Amino acid sequence: MPASPPRYADQLRAISALDERFRALLARSLDLNFSALEAMEHLMREGPLTPSELAERLGLTPGAITGVIKRLESTGHAHREASDGDGRSVRIAPEPASIRTATERLMPLIIDMSSRTSRYEAHEMEVIHRFLDDVTAAYQAGIDGMAKRA
Repeated sequence: MPASPPRYADQLRAISALDERFRALLARSLDLNFSALEAMEHLMREGPLTPSELAERLGLTPGAITGVIKRLESTGHAHREASDGDGRSVRIAPEPASIRTATERLMPLIIDMSSRTSRYEAHEMEVIHRFLDDVTAAYQAGIDGMAKRA
């Protein structure tokens, strides 16, 4: 009989499933699909990006990113702005009202997480951070390995 997976593996799967459900509900509440929500998250974190930068962040083709940008524009979440003096290049910028709306919808989760993690001592948080860093590194290594085989 194969050994059971470690408890943390089940917990990570549960977190992943909950995150997926939360993001789906958030996307629907903003009238976005998953790719447009992911693009909006990048714009909120990084500020205006060129279409090619946004495509790279999302792993999309130029044709696919055009559709994502059109979705963001048509739903009022982003707009195009000139990125240099000659007007030939554009950046996609998030709309301030959209950032406010998304932030309002995220705040209950952020506040709840902050409240829950405040119960841990500093040394416990260090262990949690180290564990999450290791999980992140393992995922990145898995992605890199799969990308090489693709």
